[in-house]
Amino acid sequence: MLKAEYRREIPGSTRPAVGPNGVEQVSSKTTYGEWLARQPAAFQKEVLGPARYELFSKGDLSIDRFVDDNGRQYTLDQLKNLEPHAFELAGIG
Repeated sequence: MLKAEYRREIPGSTRPAVGPNGVEQVSSKTTYGEWLARQPAAFQKEVLGPARYELFSKGDLSIDRFVDDNGRQYTLDQLKNLEPHAFELAGIG
């Protein structure tokens, strides 16, 4: 993910996004998390896996919380230590 201070917006610009229905154009302002939240649940589960899907959809955990500052994905154990409340909300033991 590009840090906010390095992002540039070109007015009216779009970029491609590949979802369950193929390629679509989205605003360049749209974050991956915003785009993913608009996709069908089955697609979200396929992309995230079952546990991360539950954390994303029911645990009120934004997609950027799944990775560290260097973009490395946390394990579920690491996430549970960092975000125990999200696991409670999602009903994941």
